[in-house]
Amino acid sequence: MAAEYMPDLQAAAENGSGTIKANGEMAEFDKAGMARFIGAVGQDPDAYGAMTTAQRTFTTALVNDVFTHRGEYEDVDAAVKVAVHPGGQIAGMLSEARAEGTFGDNAHKQEEYVKGVEDNAKWVNRGITAAGGKYLELVPLAGDVVEWLQEDITESVVEGAEKDAAKKVEDSNQKAGEEYVRAQTGASDSAAASVRIAARGSGLSERTVDSYAGVASTETANAYSVGRDLVATMNGGS
Repeated sequence: MAAEYMPDLQAAAENGSGTIKANGEMAEFDKAGMARFIGAVGQDPDAYGAMTTAQRTFTTALVNDVFTHRGEYEDVDAAVKVAVHPGGQIAGMLSEARAEGTFGDNAHKQEEYVKGVEDNAKWVNRGITAAGGKYLELVPLAGDVVEWLQEDITESVVEGAEKDAAKKVEDSNQKAGEEYVRAQTGASDSAAASVRIAARGSGLSERTVDSYAGVASTETANAYSVGRDLVATMNGGS
């Protein structure tokens, strides 16, 4: 259920630009309460998988909006940052939830979270449909184009799940640090992939696309830390 509200959740994380819109009336979430909710629900592998897929799908839709109307922006770099930042925060919250979920008496295995994402790849299709009023119009609607968009997002989501496994290791701060870096890198790679997917057919040079992908990666890393720290603080972690 939470995955269906991804536009609303991302708006609660950050929507100072007002660019995030949803079909119908937006649900209003208190950011602290939303982070607490994700921190709890995201510990379940299936819920984690659905929300991760929905987050990455909606982020791609936002980035697609930027490239579809890039002529309207004086600073495309800034627009890309605005597009990926909310999803970066959600990714950080989910990563901390997963870390908490692999720790304790009823801990889940990392493989369960990877499987949760793989099993919920169906959310890519649903996420495109529910991406929000204006974004639904901007996703190319030709059948073959929609098909590759769905396939590319699904592939990047599953690949990201396999790369970004993060866990808390009680007796090894070094190991915990390594896992955190790997998880953050996975989120950044996902944002860069969103740029490359959205830039398909844009006519932009490879070097330009690489530059925008780098902007998305860096901004996501910053946002990821914000989201992760918010959930960790509420759970009494660090």
